[in-house]
Amino acid sequence: MATLPAIKSRSCTPGETTITITASTPVYGVYPGWLPPAPDVPSRSINVLTAAQNPRGRGRTVMLETMAPHTSNDQRLMRLKQRDHYRYHNAWSKYYYGSKAEQEQYRAYNRDVLKQQMADLDKSQRQTFQDKSQESLLTMAIDSQNRKEDSVAFQTRFNQLKTFRDQNKNMMENAWDFRKRRKVSDDCYDREQLKYNPINWSGTLK
Repeated sequence: MATLPAIKSRSCTPGETTITITASTPVYGVYPGWLPPAPDVPSRSINVLTAAQNPRGRGRTVMLETMAPHTSNDQRLMRLKQRDHYRYHNAWSKYYYGSKAEQEQYRAYNRDVLKQQMADLDKSQRQTFQDKSQESLLTMAIDSQNRKEDSVAFQTRFNQLKTFRDQNKNMMENAWDFRKRRKVSDDCYDREQLKYNPINWSGTLK
């Protein structure tokens, strides 16, 4: 992106400078940017306690304050407020009362901010979609793993119950066969006993 041409400011107050928006200026920064230090702004290094001379050599006290340092600090504060006011005034007034270059510069700045906002929104939406996709894939993988574990657990339990059923069946069949063979053996024994010691001598009882 090419750098916009510098715009000469219309004189508002002495010491004011123009703010040039270039391609390297942060889009989301303060618009207009901060003004550089001006020579007509008083220094801020004045201390109201050290500015007064102490003829007796005693320690500094509030009673040694003078009106000159306070006045200098008030003038500096008022001057800074004026500069800040003119900074914002010059910024919004360029679009309505400025030259064609200034108006185009203001529009270019708005376009850059809008493009950056659209890019940030698109990036945020893409990131959100990617996060949701990853979450969906992770959830599907967990569900698949749970289904496999449930299937393995069901098959294991089915085999255990089937083995238990077969063992019970074999045990019952063995018990039935044992009782059947025992009954046959007992009947045979009873018949042999009846041959040697019959109870029914006439043979009417079978």
